[in-house]
Amino acid sequence: MTPDVAFSRYKELVDLAEKQKIEAERKEREKQQKVIDEIRTASSNNSSSSSSNNSKDRNAGVKVVRTIAKETKKAHVDKIKSSISSTPAAASDDPLTYLQYAAESGHVESQIRYANHLLPKSPLEAMTYYEMSNSNEGWFNLGHVYWTGVEGAVEKDTEKAVECFKKAADNGDADSLYFLGVHQSSLSSIKLSASLGHSGALYYLALHNYGEDPSDLVRFKSELLSAAEASPEAMALVGESYFSGSDGFPKRHDDALEWWKKAAEAGDAEAAVSAGALLYHGSLPQVPKDRSAAFQYYQMAGELGSTDGWMNVAACYAEGEGVPKCEKTAKYIIETMVKKPVADDDDKT
Repeated sequence: MTPDVAFSRYKELVDLAEKQKIEAERKEREKQQKVIDEIRTASSNNSSSSSSNNSKDRNAGVKVVRTIAKETKKAHVDKIKSSISSTPAAASDDPLTYLQYAAESGHVESQIRYANHLLPKSPLEAMTYYEMSNSNEGWFNLGHVYWTGVEGAVEKDTEKAVECFKKAADNGDADSLYFLGVHQSSLSSIKLSASLGHSGALYYLALHNYGEDPSDLVRFKSELLSAAEASPEAMALVGESYFSGSDGFPKRHDDALEWWKKAAEAGDAEAAVSAGALLYHGSLPQVPKDRSAAFQYYQMAGELGSTDGWMNVAACYAEGEGVPKCEKTAKYIIETMVKKPVADDDDKT
């Protein structure tokens, strides 16, 4: 069997396991229906909106409950994975067997994937495969292992880490060039990384140049917009600039909202909070109030890890803004997602 065939078989088996997991999770979601129905009933009893608005708002309520459910079923997902790995098909046709064979046969992508699999439990063996790959990704990952160290297994060694990063950087790896540039204060490395399109380097360079010459707003705006093609942080900063009318950008709240939306969809939690806040309060005539949309962005922020996002979601439920009023759901979110105890009315004095 050739390494390519082995790797293809590995991917087939992984895809099969993923489909089995998705199906198991679908069945689990069905078990959550009783909880969802309870929230929907409570919400509909407290709503005076039209039936069409009720439907839209109840869907929003269902969405947040599903998010909460995901947080409380990690153990069940682990159980699903365990059951998949113990099935006869998995026992007799383990995908890792194919991945290891391909890796040992010199297949570079397999070496990287197998090393990533080994890293949590066998970091020294993982390091061997990273080095064996002799690839940009392999050297970059190996550099990070040396840079951070692994407790009880690998001591931090910044000198070896830099050697690994340099091997990848010398071969044109933008991530390694950016890492070296930031940690060694090498502006030339950052510039080279930026020239290769690295969004983080472009963003860093825009801020650096602005700090060197704050009066050159045209250059800053051009570099920031280039970085914003891929960097969520840069997208968020463009939004802030449009919102405040600063850094060479006109004051336009509708444009601020669009950039914050882009940043949020790219994974920036604070941008999602900002988009939600602007939609919640509105800014006429450019941005009308839309409490329902604000709720969606607050929830997105929460799902991205923002405590402020979850606090705002809870506030929306507590006040019935953008979603049917349901104090029980608000309390549950605060206690479950924000991890803050909330006293019952009977407990208050």
